[in-house]
Amino acid sequence: MDKKLMDHYNSRDQSRILTFISFMGLFILLGLYLFAPEPGTIYWFQKPLIFTIFVAICILGGLATVYPSFCKGVLEFRKEDFSTKGFSTKDDSYPICFQGHHPDCGHFESHTFRIHGKKYCPGCSGLFVGVVLAVAFVLIYYFKGMPLLYGNISFGIGWVMVFISLLSLTLRVMGTRSKFTANLFLVVGSALLIIGLNTFKGNILVECYFLLLVVFFILTRTVTSKNNHERICRSCQKTGCLYDSY
Repeated sequence: MDKKLMDHYNSRDQSRILTFISFMGLFILLGLYLFAPEPGTIYWFQKPLIFTIFVAICILGGLATVYPSFCKGVLEFRKEDFSTKGFSTKDDSYPICFQGHHPDCGHFESHTFRIHGKKYCPGCSGLFVGVVLAVAFVLIYYFKGMPLLYGNISFGIGWVMVFISLLSLTLRVMGTRSKFTANLFLVVGSALLIIGLNTFKGNILVECYFLLLVVFFILTRTVTSKNNHERICRSCQKTGCLYDSY
């Protein structure tokens, strides 16, 4: 089989496997929420520790969206990997400039939108707005608390929002609004989930599991985005481009 075609299938399978595991992790979380026993002891450090870690994850993600040049790692395949996969990396190749983490070659116009003439990534923008809302929700809950009934509602809404966000990973073509909404749902839904878990269960093991799951959600979305970008570059026929094949 042609190496380019083999790499294409490998990256596609990788995204599918990660997405499947993310769905399984989300359903396992639902099972833990419904059937895990309530803890006999709730530690004094539990709530500040869990929410500090969650807010730290949110802030790190928010910084990556404010400084999108850091996100160019999403396209790490463009030099080192391509040199080993039969793609040209000659010095006289077509110069690629990046706007955030998107090349300006014209094939990523559907991945950006403009405000006052400046390009923005809908995915990163959705994450940033989601981070602001998520941190606000968590801080309000941390200092004000929440009735048990609202905790159940928070978990239910959050679970559905994360499910929809993960479901968007299975779509090959998405509009800018859909990308914005999917990433916003992922962060805000995660905040509602951790609030619901803390209100209803207070089980530190379940909460730690969820924090690991959030990190895996981020990994899945990052890898899927990287593979989608790579697929676009592999299908490009531009001659002399940095990504051009022999």
